[in-house]
Amino acid sequence: MVRSQFTSLSQLANSALLLKSQTLPKSIVRHPLKQILEHIDLVLVRRGEKVVVSVPVHLEGKHDPDGILETQHNSIEVEAEATAIPKFLTLDIEGMAAGTSKHASDVVLPAGIILVSPANTIIVHLSERSTVVEEVAVVAPAADAAAAAPAADAEKKD
Repeated sequence: MVRSQFTSLSQLANSALLLKSQTLPKSIVRHPLKQILEHIDLVLVRRGEKVVVSVPVHLEGKHDPDGILETQHNSIEVEAEATAIPKFLTLDIEGMAAGTSKHASDVVLPAGIILVSPANTIIVHLSERSTVVEEVAVVAPAADAAAAAPAADAEKKD
């Protein structure tokens, strides 16, 4: 006997609709230890429909080696056609000087993609290395021990 995985006619109709439709994942739940998929929520989209999605930003180029590169945001929100969502966006950090930042407005967007995140969102910041040298007074422990030894001998004689 063959058992159907559908318990009602409406579930069968919904699954047939899902197979013919385009979807985007809304949320994905994985098992915390095994990392297997447990549940996926999907959103139905139409061809040509614009959606707001978070897209990762990849850094490209060499920055000033005297600075420390700090990533503030590794993705930005953009509005794109549901069938043309980029896998990632590129931010050029070539020649970036210490003490400067690159913002979301500096990311080169492909045609048809609109930035939704605030334009002044900092993606990366190149901090200046600390050049202040702290001078620590070093006390010579041998000199203190030598001065304390004759004083201790003098007290023993008294």
